[in-house]
Amino acid sequence: MLLFEARMAYKINSNQAIKDRIKLLWGFVPGKFHKLTPGPLREQNLVLNEAEHAGFAIAYHSDGHLLSKENRNYFLRINSSDYLVFQQVILGKEYQPLIDIAKKTFKDKTLTLVDAGANVGFATLALASELKLNKVICIEPDSGNFKNLEANLKSNQLNQAKLLKTGLWNKETRLKVSTNFRDGREWSLSLEETSADDKQGFDCVSLESLFKNYQLERIDILKIDIEGGEKTVFEGLQNQPELLYKIGIIAVEIHDEIADRALINTQLMAAGFSLETIGETTLAINQNLEL
Repeated sequence: MLLFEARMAYKINSNQAIKDRIKLLWGFVPGKFHKLTPGPLREQNLVLNEAEHAGFAIAYHSDGHLLSKENRNYFLRINSSDYLVFQQVILGKEYQPLIDIAKKTFKDKTLTLVDAGANVGFATLALASELKLNKVICIEPDSGNFKNLEANLKSNQLNQAKLLKTGLWNKETRLKVSTNFRDGREWSLSLEETSADDKQGFDCVSLESLFKNYQLERIDILKIDIEGGEKTVFEGLQNQPELLYKIGIIAVEIHDEIADRALINTQLMAAGFSLETIGETTLAINQNLEL
């Protein structure tokens, strides 16, 4: 058994449902039988073991797992990409470089955060755990993700957060969720424009409407992870560079199969931002913002 555990790089976690433990047993069988263990279940088991090793308490629910540590709670849905997002953002501390730069830039000031592509809220929670956030706006278009976003932020008493079930675009128009980007799972949902009579469509928001409708003098941190939608957002900003001047730090994931990284970088530098790429995230720091 230990030989198979070493080969498979996981052990069966006691917080798995009994039926899932049985499925995971196939992973210890030599040959091709381990392929009978579903991929999402392997991911789930691996992340639960990493979380347990990192000191998280794990509670099993019929529809997911509640992971808790240091008064922070994170609910992960069964058979979803939540486990991979948790692994990246919470265990891997994906946004720690952003947090460190924000602390250096803003000192102990209270900040306004806009999280575009909030998914289930893990990035917002990571930032809220170390920064003083006054205004928080989370934007997430997918119904399943949005429901878990609400639950995660409520569980952590992030009561100042305004949650918008919509998408960020370069203008106010109608959008719909598409599963045609990358693996099409919960963390890879993209948006596309649609007609006014599309029953699956919804009204979106733009940076201009956010500033106007929520009386924002500036956005201290703008996180953008919208699966290629950043192309459209930055195309719109070419005609509205004054909006960039009112943003302190932008953390954007640029998806090269859709967006032109060089064009976005040039646009940001022309607006007075210094750039640093850390992992999948481009950090842009406004050098001209008056604090």
